[in-house]
Amino acid sequence: MDRVDLITLMRTSRPQYWNGWRREHSDVVLDLSGEDLSGAHFGEFDLSDMNFNGANLSSADFNNGNLNGAQLVGTNLRDANLAEVDLGGANLSNACLANCDLRGADLSRANLSGADLRRADLSGAYMAEAIIDAAQLATVRSRRGNL
Repeated sequence: MDRVDLITLMRTSRPQYWNGWRREHSDVVLDLSGEDLSGAHFGEFDLSDMNFNGANLSSADFNNGNLNGAQLVGTNLRDANLAEVDLGGANLSNACLANCDLRGADLSRANLSGADLRRADLSGAYMAEAIIDAAQLATVRSRRGNL
């Protein structure tokens, strides 16, 4: 499946259809690195292990979705809704997460090194074994998560 077909499928599918398609096509490589998917609605989608490196996902909605193990290196996620999203083990190094809603997100084992977290809301986020430093945490809007 080429990128255009993959993006069309993602943008036109409901979560139940997409998630079923993912289960049936587990052998398909899902690489959307460098793509512009700003403002997309992927709430409740299983996007685990996908490659979004360098993509523009600003203002995208992933609410209650699964990005476990996803590659998001250098990705623009400014103003994205990542509330209650499973980002466990995701690589978010050097990603822009400024002003993101990460309330209740699972960031366990996530690599956040060099990520821009200015004004991000981490209320209730689970961050066990996440790679992050104190200077980054000093810039967030709320950090009442489980560090």
